[in-house]
Amino acid sequence: EESTTPPEIKQEESIDVFVTASGAIEVDGKLMALEQILPYVGERLKQNPDKPVILRTDPQATYGDMIRVFDELRRAPDEIGIEIKTISIPTRREIENIWSMLGIS
Repeated sequence: EESTTPPEIKQEESIDVFVTASGAIEVDGKLMALEQILPYVGERLKQNPDKPVILRTDPQATYGDMIRVFDELRRAPDEIGIEIKTISIPTRREIENIWSMLGIS
């Protein structure tokens, strides 16, 4: 059963990874190449090891692009020596609920 209550995670308390329709990757609003994600995430996790990563995708992004980024994030222990404890992939409905709560159309 899908919950209609959005997760209670504030943006400053998480690392936002967004896959655009063209397959480009933005991390916390900054455009990054795939190989730049883990070093950046590693620095953020050194400050707070429990910080969740929110993986969002544009509705027009391909499933393959999302999986490519997800697989990269899962390589964190081997690549940067830090485990990402939480990788959250919000549903379309959760994203829309968050946008409506923030007054964004």
